Amino acid sequence: MTDFHPLIFVGGSAMLPCIEVLGKVKCPVVVVVPTTDDGGSSGEIVRTIGGPAVGDLRSAVSRLGMAAGAPESLRAFLACRLPVDSQEASAEWKNILENQSHNIYNDLPVPFKMIVQRYLQYFDDRIPTNFNFSNGSLGNFFLTGARLHFGNLDSGLFLLSRLWHLPDTTSVIPSSLTADDDKISLGVVLDTGERIVGQNNISHPTTGNVVNKEAEGYLGGWVERVFFEENGNEVEPLPHPDVLAAISSTECNIIVYGRGSFLTSILPSLVFCDVIAALCEARKPKVFVLNGSHDRETTVRPDMVLSLSDLLRLFLKLLNTPLADYLLLVTHVFLPEDSRIAVGEDFSYTFPRIQLVSIPATVHGEGLRYNDKVLVEELQRVAKGSEKKRERAEKNG
Repeated sequence: MTDFHPLIFVGGSAMLPCIEVLGKVKCPVVVVVPTTDDGGSSGEIVRTIGGPAVGDLRSAVSRLGMAAGAPESLRAFLACRLPVDSQEASAEWKNILENQSHNIYNDLPVPFKMIVQRYLQYFDDRIPTNFNFSNGSLGNFFLTGARLHFGNLDSGLFLLSRLWHLPDTTSVIPSSLTADDDKISLGVVLDTGERIVGQNNISHPTTGNVVNKEAEGYLGGWVERVFFEENGNEVEPLPHPDVLAAISSTECNIIVYGRGSFLTSILPSLVFCDVIAALCEARKPKVFVLNGSHDRETTVRPDMVLSLSDLLRLFLKLLNTPLADYLLLVTHVFLPEDSRIAVGEDFSYTFPRIQLVSIPATVHGEGLRYNDKVLVEELQRVAKGSEKKRERAEKNG
């Protein structure tokens, strides 16, 4: 469908099945991903050598590439993880580097094998001796090695995208510009005055390199502000210019805030003043995709969970946009059938012009899993309807 050109803000794994469907649709798509993940091997890389967290970027490229004809052997290699035990992981990493006949290379075409070995070695040359390889992602190590070699993340992503055979009309963009030695963390301030710094501490506090994303808990207060921090000081990183260009592009005809952790997956890409201004100026549908269930980030206290109305109010507040101007940022909300998240009694008179679109879903654990094929079809429908409306307006002068 050539008249469907979505821009999607994602983070984490929740929206990846939808990203994969978009790859199969073969439409032009731009995916924006935050770089503040501080868990797993991404967090270990940032902790030890600095720079942007690459795990979610690598995952987005991989999902798009699964429909683009990339060799299965490459997908398997980049998805491979080292053992959880740190000593076993370190030994396996050394074996992979030193043994060029390691079975992990068996099915890789020779050119790919030479490329991945080169950048894994470059990565190893730059990390400290105390690096923790536990559960480490070879894909993250490869992309970081490419970033370090080229001197910027964009070139590393370009290389990874070419290996995955992504079309020129498809791109994955980091939400912000991050220098090689930056160690930037995400933080929130609660109405209690508490400051929580670190994506994991906000979303699913754990210890070690293995993250339990099902960790129970609640924030303990309403979020008053989102910020970025480095070495104990608040900083203001710059948004990636390609994000601003994608928002204002005349080709892009729908903007999607993908489902995922509200505070740590979606908002980190949006809280920049220039991004907010560009979004408000862009006259195109803006779709908020609601999660299938509550998590720690939408639970204020055990007896207080946020409704859709609450979430939209918070969304506007954190993006410094008056409630009365809600249509500048959200025109549609997609929610799963039998959503575990209440719409809210005041939704119809607080947000009367937002269109609710129910998407088929199936029970998955404690939540719901969207039918992503239908979700993408509905996004296409909304984009096409907006295009026709714009054409009629132009025709009528």
